[in-house]
Amino acid sequence: MKKTMISAFMLVVLLACNGISQTARSTQVPAATPVVETDTDVPDDFACQETFEARAIKTGGKPHLALSAGEWNGYLNLMGIRSICLPLQIGAPYVNADWDSATMPATGRMVSIGFENFQHGAGWSDLFLLYSTYDFITGTEYDRFAELPDRDSLRSHSLANEIEVNGIRGFIRFKAAAWTYEGQPQIVYRSAVFPFENAYVAIVYKLGAGDADEMNRKFEQGEYPADLLPNLQLMDFLVNSLQFN
Repeated sequence: MKKTMISAFMLVVLLACNGISQTARSTQVPAATPVVETDTDVPDDFACQETFEARAIKTGGKPHLALSAGEWNGYLNLMGIRSICLPLQIGAPYVNADWDSATMPATGRMVSIGFENFQHGAGWSDLFLLYSTYDFITGTEYDRFAELPDRDSLRSHSLANEIEVNGIRGFIRFKAAAWTYEGQPQIVYRSAVFPFENAYVAIVYKLGAGDADEMNRKFEQGEYPADLLPNLQLMDFLVNSLQFN
């Protein structure tokens, strides 16, 4: 399977070269573009956050506290991330959830970091950074975005939508939420996943809810609603800025 480019910034160039109309330009993002390793520059309007302070975040759900610089660096160290650029547009990072076997009845560890401007009402933010050990188990509902077979399949180059970011291989996957209320439409996620020996790191964006099979079919073809494109650019920029230890 060809490696895929996740950077949405190539969209305009690719469409212009192919002479695609303005309408198509606003509704499609290429789902699979051949690439090599990339090192994304920071555009002027995607400046990185440089300061982190613990402060209350105004959201529609329960109150949250933004992470201080020390807390943010601690989570990056846990995830094996040397650096990541958080564009100002996504807002401050905060903890969606931190399930830790050292402090609660659980096996392993799962951490979800949300972003202030993507938090709407209750639940996790629509865009989040996730770390999980493969053996993680707890007594609550949660989605898995990678398992040990994914790690092994990536090593043998037998996974679909393989990517490479700054020397680290991963994959893009569209996934329906494992849990939903009866009679409610399923949530569909787009995830960029990087499997390591004992844990994986993922950047995940909630694309919306509806008929999961139909949504997945369209998204796999690169057919996204135009209003999602700015957020997909933010997601792809986040992913391309990742530098692992």
